Amino acid sequence: MSTASDQVKRLLFLVPYVAARKEGVPLGELAELLGCTRGELLAEIDLACRVGPPLGDPGEFVLVTVEGGRVFADLPQGFVRPPRLTTQEAFALLLGAQALAGTEIEPYAGATARAVAKLRRAFKGADAKLLAQLEEEIRIVPDGAAGERGRVVPTLARAVRQKAAVEIDYYSAGSGQRRWRGVDPYGLINGKGSWYLVGRCHVHDETRIFKAERIGEVRLGEHRFAVPASFDLDVFAKSKLKLPLARKGQVRLRFAGEAARQVATWEGAKKTPTGAVELSAQVPAGERLAAWVMGFGGDCEALAPDELRAAVRDRLAAVAARHAR
Repeated sequence: MSTASDQVKRLLFLVPYVAARKEGVPLGELAELLGCTRGELLAEIDLACRVGPPLGDPGEFVLVTVEGGRVFADLPQGFVRPPRLTTQEAFALLLGAQALAGTEIEPYAGATARAVAKLRRAFKGADAKLLAQLEEEIRIVPDGAAGERGRVVPTLARAVRQKAAVEIDYYSAGSGQRRWRGVDPYGLINGKGSWYLVGRCHVHDETRIFKAERIGEVRLGEHRFAVPASFDLDVFAKSKLKLPLARKGQVRLRFAGEAARQVATWEGAKKTPTGAVELSAQVPAGERLAAWVMGFGGDCEALAPDELRAAVRDRLAAVAARHAR
């Protein structure tokens, strides 16, 4: 009978031994090597697959599988030896850092600066000189409208730190119009590579979210505000993709892939036998919702009502027509 100590010893040997062999290890050979039966080995493989942080996602767990009678192991990124960069790869990262420079947003700005410093320290001699020369000769300089948009996020970050109200020239996708409005900027969040401003909208007197790329200009005001003690930016960030609820309208949506994993935690979400997640909600089935559905790509299907399905089809047809040539 195997003891807990025996199991730990086998697991500590099994995972790195198998992970080092990309072609896998025959199940019988591994059982013999570990001095256990195939049944015991399969049970311990199941146990190994539970190794990971309590609240981690699947990418943070050890993955041990048996395929065609052979055992394979994949380690989470934290267990894998860091890659060694070539000079060209390091330079590509430094160029990317140039594009991010000047955002003034913490912790991103600080993390980027520390990463750049580590990259430069990692290279010595001729490679270090080559990197310095390339950085000196190549610069990323935004111009025109891109330069104006590039200053929006740093200005907003400064307003968040100073707790200073701002005026923003904002384009609303819902109304299709651009207008100036006052905002008390509570914080900035990043979702899928895009920056969003979160704050109290002076027009509607409620906390709203504004996509930074839709802000044409920012004016810093002199009025100072206090963030409500009940407001939690992290909680707001986690819920920012939720449906724009309203008092009327009934829609049914089906989510798959990464979207299903996110939506599964929402109130009223139901998981289907196929692994998809379905959700019913009281929302207006208009153009705004159609655009929201399309934001999930192929991971969201509008099941009802018919007018919402038609709106999504019409939008997709318009996109396809623009890209027909």
